[in-house]
Amino acid sequence: MKKFFAAALLSFALYAAPAYFAQTTSPEVPQDKIATVAKPFIGNWAAVSCESSPLGLRFSIRIDSVPDQDNGTRLAPVLKLTGVQGYSLTNGPFDFQTSAFLSVPGDTPDKSFLLLHVQNSNLLLSLQPTRVQGKIQTSLNGSVLRFLDNSQAQVFVIPDTFKADDYSYVTPLSMMCPKADSNDDGPQARLLRAATTMVAVAAARLDTDETPEEQTVALNELTKFAAKHSLVGAYRDGTKEGTYDIALFLTDADGQATGEPKWVVYGEPTLTEGVMQIESDYTTYPDGHDVPGDDPENGKA
Repeated sequence: MKKFFAAALLSFALYAAPAYFAQTTSPEVPQDKIATVAKPFIGNWAAVSCESSPLGLRFSIRIDSVPDQDNGTRLAPVLKLTGVQGYSLTNGPFDFQTSAFLSVPGDTPDKSFLLLHVQNSNLLLSLQPTRVQGKIQTSLNGSVLRFLDNSQAQVFVIPDTFKADDYSYVTPLSMMCPKADSNDDGPQARLLRAATTMVAVAAARLDTDETPEEQTVALNELTKFAAKHSLVGAYRDGTKEGTYDIALFLTDADGQATGEPKWVVYGEPTLTEGVMQIESDYTTYPDGHDVPGDDPENGKA
């Protein structure tokens, strides 16, 4: 089955930067595997750093040669800072030094993850791919540590599909930042914060006959409906020219999506129609269904 882009990311596994270095058993990614393993990091990214006032960042990550310990070079992901909200980069975009590119094994393969460390001027930025249903890579997360004052902030990152100097994504994405005065951090609360964030992001990068406002309403309805029924809503576009597939996933005790979707509608001409149909299907088929129709990957022509 083709995979879905999550319309609502439920939670993010965040790790403190010092803990990264404490994992001495984590090996560097082998040179002959750099190009393959680094794929989740490569591209242009828009980020928010959870400062006292959330700060927007723009950067790109590419594969390039970096100095090694033997005065030679090695291949590694390289992060180039291209923009900071409210600031002018006096000397233009610049590269961060790659400190390490690690493959961190977990107890099981699904708990393993990759880490990219970059460091400049007493600042360490650590990033890892965000897990989403179907293992589709749509964002990064991590933390930034300032050694001078030992301060640390979480970082949330999405694909950069915005115009130059457009930081409109910062406000919705900052909803993922921890709220110091919030006592409600259960799965449902995390879901609602994440849903609001990703609705705005998803609507901004979709291009259909629907207006952006109509897309936002449709995705907002999907995430609210999913939250009400303890589900995760998701969409995918481009499976066929001008059509959309919509899905609903069951969740575990932590609010995470489990397994393949229980309800799926295929080939809807707009997100609005897809959301209306899947809500109807949820009512009609309370035990779930997956009707592939003419989806080639499910054996239909």
